[in-house]
Amino acid sequence: MRVGIDGKWFFRGNPSGRVVVRNHIEQLVRRNPHVDFVIFLDRKDKNKDFPFLNRNVQLVYVWGTINLISNLFVVPLKASRYKVDICIFQYFASLWGRFYRIVFIHDIIFESHPEYFTLAERLYFFPMKLLARKTDAICTVSENEKKRLVQYHYGSPDCVFVVPNGVNSCFLPSINNKTIEHSDFKRPFILYLGRINCRKNLENLVSAFGILENKGVDLILAGPDDGKSIQLEKKINLSPRRTQIKKIGFVNEQYLHSLMLKARVFCYVSHDEGFGLPPLEAMAYGIPVVAAKKGSLPEVCGRAAEYVNPSDPLDIARGIDKVLSDEKLQDLMRKRSKKRAAEFTWARSADILMSVIKRILRLP
Repeated sequence: MRVGIDGKWFFRGNPSGRVVVRNHIEQLVRRNPHVDFVIFLDRKDKNKDFPFLNRNVQLVYVWGTINLISNLFVVPLKASRYKVDICIFQYFASLWGRFYRIVFIHDIIFESHPEYFTLAERLYFFPMKLLARKTDAICTVSENEKKRLVQYHYGSPDCVFVVPNGVNSCFLPSINNKTIEHSDFKRPFILYLGRINCRKNLENLVSAFGILENKGVDLILAGPDDGKSIQLEKKINLSPRRTQIKKIGFVNEQYLHSLMLKARVFCYVSHDEGFGLPPLEAMAYGIPVVAAKKGSLPEVCGRAAEYVNPSDPLDIARGIDKVLSDEKLQDLMRKRSKKRAAEFTWARSADILMSVIKRILRLP
């Protein structure tokens, strides 16, 4: 069996997509030594070291500047040339090629919430549905997202498979339990980690922070900014606690470990999520999580999180205050969080994905 994998996001691309692609490739290669893998990487990364080279791995570098065009024309040409039996694409599948096709669609939030996307983004995503209908299988990250894919007619329930995300080993406290001290964060803090954009509902989080009963904590917003957070900046500047709100941008892995290990509460109150990897990573550290009771977050966090209405700053504040003021609740949430996070591994994710591959190829 020869499996092609669209790995153009292995070294670049959006953060969540990169995490998923890297971990799927690593685990598929390690757990299936008798399967031949052809990994399609962006030719811009040809000088970078690929860490999972085995005898059963062949690297093929392709033009990948625009994922849609690359997957429509370039990747299928290479996949045919290297005689793969099946190929896994990210978001956009090809329409041709003498091989079976699986498309991995992480979410289609642009369908149910177009207000969070620009016209250019929606036009770019437009061919996704047509291409998905021509594949042999669609994989996605949660039951909630599967329902959305079926609802918007991307595929029937029997051809959409759920392959949940996992938690990297670096997020497990047993691997790294030392806190790095940073002079900027001497006070207790609430942490948000993720993209800074309107879908993440940070305006309501900032509003909730301004009315917290607990005045002894700061709010740290960590993650890359999409450049459209004008309303968030206004909200921060108008907050009565604006000096306690720190927007720190992208953080490296070492800094991230320190933040995770020191955070009192992790807040993730997005309007919608296809999966919600950051709160799961926080749960692996045993951080109490306050999450939106919406989208896939209840499915992912289970009984470990305190849920709030993301549209109501008063309810967000209530949830945060409830956790901060109750040490017994915090202890219970830490135990539940670690237990819940341990259920999500990339090894399990890769095994499910391989089972889909074998099902399409009609292999035992």
